[in-house]
Amino acid sequence: MRQRRGKTEDRQRRGEAAEAEDRLSGAGGGFLGQGLLVCVAVASLGLFLSALISHQIIESPPNRGKVEKAYVDQKCDQLASETWPAAKGFTLSTKSPYQFAEPVFNQEQVEGCSAVQLHVVLRHGTRSPSVKDFSKWQKLLDSFRSTLAWNASLEWDQGQTYAGSVPYELTQRGYWEQFCLARRFRERFPSLLKRPYSKERFVLRSTQVSRSFTSALSFANGLFHGTGPLDGYQPVFIQSRPTGEDVLLRFFDHCPRYLTQVKNNKSLSDYIHECHSSDEAKRIVDKVQRILDPDHLVASISPKEVEMLRKMCLFELALFNNSDRWCRVFTEEDQVLLEYCSDFKDYWLKGHGSQLAWLSSGPLLLHVLEAMQQHTSQEVPGKLMQGGASTLETTAFFYFAHAETILPLVTFLGLFNDSQPLRHDNHRDMKDRQFVTGKIVPFSANLALVLYQCPD
Repeated sequence: MRQRRGKTEDRQRRGEAAEAEDRLSGAGGGFLGQGLLVCVAVASLGLFLSALISHQIIESPPNRGKVEKAYVDQKCDQLASETWPAAKGFTLSTKSPYQFAEPVFNQEQVEGCSAVQLHVVLRHGTRSPSVKDFSKWQKLLDSFRSTLAWNASLEWDQGQTYAGSVPYELTQRGYWEQFCLARRFRERFPSLLKRPYSKERFVLRSTQVSRSFTSALSFANGLFHGTGPLDGYQPVFIQSRPTGEDVLLRFFDHCPRYLTQVKNNKSLSDYIHECHSSDEAKRIVDKVQRILDPDHLVASISPKEVEMLRKMCLFELALFNNSDRWCRVFTEEDQVLLEYCSDFKDYWLKGHGSQLAWLSSGPLLLHVLEAMQQHTSQEVPGKLMQGGASTLETTAFFYFAHAETILPLVTFLGLFNDSQPLRHDNHRDMKDRQFVTGKIVPFSANLALVLYQCPD
């Protein structure tokens, strides 16, 4: 009986995702067209990706009840003013610091109109590598320690390099990114956000993944800093659902057609790997082999192992602004090609390459459009949203999730769509492409949709 009930609930959740997909794709009566007309008429779409990163690990605030405003201002200014000279000519893909993303669709306020509702979808802040990453790296490096090319400058110790970091969790920088980002939103939309907190007025929702949840907490601390009853701190209510039930923010786990036809499609996977099998990619592999193992004391290095080395490079750049170790085995030209192959993979798994990938974000987009529509409708003034928040009372919705959440959503909205598709063999033609994940979904990336009320 328990097993049968679980299958029924699973079918019900998948049915919800399928229903949202149908409604957004036109099969459910054309709600999408109506909803987008509302957005186009009274909403401003903003993707705020500004420079908020530090190349040093920022120390924790002093251990006192209230963080002094001057201290907070100093830290946020430090984040905003950092430069990243170590990486030139390429981004760090989805490991990019926030500052790498130049402002896109950073639209100013709509003249003569008033913002009445705000929806912001955010990626978590800068995080540490995962336990799986550390394990793979250690195994790879152990295999190279016997080579003649090994030297002390390449020595790597997880405990020393990532001291104070918890695998797969936010770093100190990640906390501050979210904190300072909230302060910027508060200044940008004072009529909506400079109000006393209530769970009806401000809806915060997070995936049940700790790095997203702690991003939500850090953001809330920044948004209500100095206004709460606990010596300036404001406790907040954060909605969350178990990963296996979160159709709204983890829609990519709940669309059966996407899982079978895209994510787990072997033919598509083989095609994606062709980017790393090109002659240029093979030359990078051979060059790395010569640098680390000139006498071939180790079995031939594989393209996947080169990807692992690049990932080590990206994290050392993103977290420490350090290019003196693993990044030095790659030239700028190497990084550009490897960046393209990473974008190529995301293009086909999460972006414009696969219609099912972006259609799967339907439940989230539908949720936003319905909230906007209900706010403007006189027919359902008291209807409650999921979690008990009335859309007429709610001024802001904040959704804390992942790159896999934002990429399909911005694709559904038609953003970053190049005139020709990304292929495994056309990276030289796509050097000025729009689809660059390092600029679309860096750490702390955020997509804001704003509902405006304008005079007749």
